[in-house]
Amino acid sequence: MIYPYNCPACNSNFDVIKRISEIDNVEKCPNCDNIVTKENRKIAATQFFYGAKVEHDEWCPGLGCVVKNSAHRRQIAKSRGLEEVGTEPVEKLINRAEKLREENAKAKYAEFFKPIEIVG
Repeated sequence: MIYPYNCPACNSNFDVIKRISEIDNVEKCPNCDNIVTKENRKIAATQFFYGAKVEHDEWCPGLGCVVKNSAHRRQIAKSRGLEEVGTEPVEKLINRAEKLREENAKAKYAEFFKPIEIVG
């Protein structure tokens, strides 16, 4: 798996490819050779993760922590402002996209539809 890190010493970002069994290993920053720990690992920038049913304690790479069950995973994701991908019905996604499209169109063309005042 690819794990993104941020070096606290030089504030550089870098990725490390390693196995799950090596998840707690410390890394060296390629720029300043500072030791970087798992606390400096970042969550993926996409702010989405794929959820599956959790039946027992397991590591969730999308959240970067151990989750106890599906409800616990949803609670952690919500507290971090994340949203699971693939759990919503297709109709709900389509309705949300259409609503956003309409709102954007109204905002974009609002100035053209203002009433014209005729001074005479």
